[in-house]
Amino acid sequence: HMNVVWAWGPSTAEGRTYARAAGMGFYHHPWLPGTAANWQNHHLPGAASFTVELPAGSLSRAQVSRQVRGVLALAGKP
Repeated sequence: HMNVVWAWGPSTAEGRTYARAAGMGFYHHPWLPGTAANWQNHHLPGAASFTVELPAGSLSRAQVSRQVRGVLALAGKP
């Protein structure tokens, strides 16, 4: 329940974009071995995988809207 976007390596730019748009913190730290994001970033060239750690509990309507802004910010990138 870190309430951050965790990104590293090739996913850093996209993770920062999502975090800013969603109003979340950004955690720039190497992946833990065995994580899905680590595997994807190493095995799918050109892919960018990051982890969104939502806050504990249910999301309010405003929090959901911020997550939607994060997705839309990435959808608009070339």
